Amino acid sequence: MEKDVTTERSQRVEALVDGILAHVRAVPPEALQRRTQEGEWTAMELLAHVAEILPYWARQARDVSERAGDGELFGRSTVNPEEDPGRLAAITGHGGDQLTTIESLLQTGLTQAIADLRAIHHERWDRNGTQANGQVTTVAQIVEQRLIGHLQSHAEQLARILQQP
Repeated sequence: MEKDVTTERSQRVEALVDGILAHVRAVPPEALQRRTQEGEWTAMELLAHVAEILPYWARQARDVSERAGDGELFGRSTVNPEEDPGRLAAITGHGGDQLTTIESLLQTGLTQAIADLRAIHHERWDRNGTQANGQVTTVAQIVEQRLIGHLQSHAEQLARILQQP
């Protein structure tokens, strides 16, 4: 029997977070705070960002799925999402935390994200909303690009950061 799309996407998110946690648990704690290049996040800052995007993008997807009509605005409040205050607050507020604190934030974020993903009715994955930059995006695309794809790219970034001396 084929898995439903909600279960499949939820499992992918869980697997990505599990992989990220396994990776960071295997390195010395000091490696998580090391800045390898000017202007690049430390592993801990990256983990703080991941803890923020998990519930954020899952909730955005759920909200778009529950709206009465298509096309309403969603997502980061600015055209340049890198300037979003909520995104920046997570990095500055938790980028210096201990791994156990970040693990707790990641687990809480994951739990919230999975609950929101599972709340999306199977007939609403094709609903759409409009981002601040004008791009129209379906619920499925929000989850695939903003959540799963985003997690994948940060898992790769984390591996690269922790590989450097």
